[in-house]
Amino acid sequence: MRGFYHVHPVLAPLICGALEVVLLTLAVPGAGVVDIAAGAVLGFWPAFLVVWISSVIGSVTAFMAGRYFLRNWVEERLGDKAQQAREGFERHGGLYLLSLRFIPFLPHFLLNFGVALTHMKLRDFAWATAIGILPAVWALVNAGTAIARIHSLDDVMTFQTMLALCGLGVLPILALASSALLKRFDSGQ
Repeated sequence: MRGFYHVHPVLAPLICGALEVVLLTLAVPGAGVVDIAAGAVLGFWPAFLVVWISSVIGSVTAFMAGRYFLRNWVEERLGDKAQQAREGFERHGGLYLLSLRFIPFLPHFLLNFGVALTHMKLRDFAWATAIGILPAVWALVNAGTAIARIHSLDDVMTFQTMLALCGLGVLPILALASSALLKRFDSGQ
């Protein structure tokens, strides 16, 4: 795979980015796998930029589709959660979305489509998404670059690999902090 990137240095990132956008727009699981694969194939910085930009584009596209084309379908699928989302976003706007984006295991499609049912402006959705996904993108792409460096069992215990795994371990801590922040928002403090 890395050889494909070296032969096609423009096409490989475009394929990764397009796949990310399609998966997020269509709410198909697997974007995290693409993020890790991009890190393994492209290296950290190229993969980070491609994944981050395409994740924002895919999320915005899903948001717009949910708002203008799939509103009834989204409301039916989300049920009572749609009303909960509306209330939280009406009270706290972009900061509420930002704190939810820090919860890496919360499915993006729920946020993308759920926020589409609110009155949140596209601009606020885009900035909160762009900032909120940074930790998860960093951790997943970094994990991919660490995986690419593993050629034997000895390679697993390197400082860089351990750092990448610790980065993944920080994500649940971010989730807990975000949860506490959301509770604070909801209590009006």
